[in-house]
Amino acid sequence: NLGYNSVNDGVLGGINLAAKSGYHGWQLGVSYEDANSYDFAGGTNYYSGIDRQFYNLAYQYEDENRFFEIASNYNDTGETGTPALPMDITYAKGGVTSFKYNQNLTNNWSLLLDGSFQDTDHLMDNYRYRQQMPAMYRESLTTLSQAAFSVAGQKTMSQSELMLGY
Repeated sequence: NLGYNSVNDGVLGGINLAAKSGYHGWQLGVSYEDANSYDFAGGTNYYSGIDRQFYNLAYQYEDENRFFEIASNYNDTGETGTPALPMDITYAKGGVTSFKYNQNLTNNWSLLLDGSFQDTDHLMDNYRYRQQMPAMYRESLTTLSQAAFSVAGQKTMSQSELMLGY
């Protein structure tokens, strides 16, 4: 996809490619947005520009008895105005990597594994792009590092499924 916004000289583009051959599948995605502050009849809005890139990559394997997927994404957002909110984005950077594994053990039982890791930093403030009295300056930094993992057994029954896990 490609786009242009005349109100803020904004450009955007993205590509998402996916392929599957036999038991293997791949996905690659990239998106890009860049824009200035937008104009309106009364002038130019305070900073409402956008600076954002997003990337994702995934691999899958699937046959009759198992499914495996590993996927990763990364967001790189720079100076981005958010007029509807009390603060603007200075930056937001980080991503998530995840995996899934499902294995048929018998005709009725399956093993399910799921995990992920996320690491992100996000800084917002109300003074870099807006006029603000120094006593009213506010800045908020959020950092996140988290890991998650689950394991479960699933039994298929005639009219339902039972899942036990942690």
